[in-house]
Amino acid sequence: MNALVRNLSMPVSVAVLLAFAGVSTLAQAPVDQTKPAVQSPSATNPDVQYMQILSQLLHVRLQRIKQLNAQVPGTVTDDDIALLELQAKSVDQLAAQAKDGKETDWFSLVLVWAQISNISADHDWQRVAKVRQQSPQAISEPDAEMVRLRAQLATANLERGKAVQNKSADDRQNWALQYLVMEVQTLQDKTQRLEERE
Repeated sequence: MNALVRNLSMPVSVAVLLAFAGVSTLAQAPVDQTKPAVQSPSATNPDVQYMQILSQLLHVRLQRIKQLNAQVPGTVTDDDIALLELQAKSVDQLAAQAKDGKETDWFSLVLVWAQISNISADHDWQRVAKVRQQSPQAISEPDAEMVRLRAQLATANLERGKAVQNKSADDRQNWALQYLVMEVQTLQDKTQRLEERE
């Protein structure tokens, strides 16, 4: 996935990390005493509001990227747009479950995103390998090696997630937190490299 898409995805990854860890990312509004005491499950479930906002954020980002692509064709590949659409769809499904009063399954969301990250990292490696075949000087050996290792790490991490899928809640949460921390670190590294190039 190109750098633009990754930079647009970073705040969403951080938001999911905080939500999964149980950290409040939005200030609690004061309780309105004029509202009726009995509310629908979606009105009293903070996960519903959180997921709806996250869903809206992803859709706005996707729309922004599509507009950018319309202005400058090829800025973001069709594969990358498809991956962003998968992210948005996974959040939409979780938001619908939360709205229906079902318990939010954060692990499944993170596992889907790990699958998307794995696909994206593999695409990155394929692109870098192809560029290096055509022009070895276009991408340095250390940069190419980092992309290759990130692809291997994404595959190994996805396998770890699948392995804990049917284990205890603690095992699933530990894997998800490790995965999300790794994703945030990867995005920070890529952002730093972009800043260095400017």
